Amino acid sequence: MKIAIFVLSMLTFQTLVGAQEMKVPDLIPLKKATDNFMSKLSNGQEEAAFNELINKYWFNRNDAASVSMSLKGQYLGMKPKIRTIGKRLPNGYEFLGYRRVGKSAVRLVYGLKYEHQFLPWAFSFYKAENQWTLNAVAFGDTVSDDLRALSINEPAK
Repeated sequence: MKIAIFVLSMLTFQTLVGAQEMKVPDLIPLKKATDNFMSKLSNGQEEAAFNELINKYWFNRNDAASVSMSLKGQYLGMKPKIRTIGKRLPNGYEFLGYRRVGKSAVRLVYGLKYEHQFLPWAFSFYKAENQWTLNAVAFGDTVSDDLRALSINEPAK
């Protein structure tokens, strides 16, 4: 019984430790695209960040331009509130992990780093047949469930 518990706990630990690594081959292009988005965003290239990601992956190509503009507007509208957490750090972002449901739904979660805190971002992708499409982008408080799900709890030492 003790051996079974030890093996289970080691498997759980390996799963949690490996959560930040993208080991599923067909998810690698999604991570590259979202890494590129976060890199551009962290360096003040908001327009390029939103346009590239949305134009390439948005599920409804007819809406891509308006969705990109809307999301960029929402983010820029938050800037006065965001200033309270300090200056954005150049190249300051971190891939926090991903949540996957089956083989057709995945959510990649990032932190955009500022001087005193990070702003969480999440990108939801869906694969109906053979192509991944982006169907949601979330940031700020709307990503709190993802942060809870990806957090690792450790006992105090």
